[in-house]
Amino acid sequence: MLIAIAILGIGFLILIHEFGHFIAAKLFGMKVDTFSTGFPPRAFGKKIGETDYCVSWIPIGGYVKIAGMIDESFDTDFVNKPPEPREFRSKPMYQRMIVVSAGVIMNFLLTFLIFYGINLANGKNSSQSTEKRSGTGKISRPICTWMM
Repeated sequence: MLIAIAILGIGFLILIHEFGHFIAAKLFGMKVDTFSTGFPPRAFGKKIGETDYCVSWIPIGGYVKIAGMIDESFDTDFVNKPPEPREFRSKPMYQRMIVVSAGVIMNFLLTFLIFYGINLANGKNSSQSTEKRSGTGKISRPICTWMM
């Protein structure tokens, strides 16, 4: 049971990571051919618009196939052709950098949200100042009032 939970947790992290690449590519108008969680062989999926969304059998991975980007398949047939406007390679450098780094950015955002949620659920009430909790009865004031 613990192994299944770990695999699902890692799968969720991978899904969020790949979603970062996917959403950045879509925001910049790039053509996304495939959004997959897991590695082939394909278990099931559906093509919506120009993107094939699928879940594959090997759950420890995922990928987003963006048109005009050399990936793990090393499919380089398109390199000798002129770039099309919606391909990865035809976009400005800053857009390509954002798409490539968007997965890591999503991981940081997810980490922040997880720790924020943990702190929200288990954090201590900090509405009282340290002096008030210590029993001195003095309520702390902002530093600007100390100097006056």
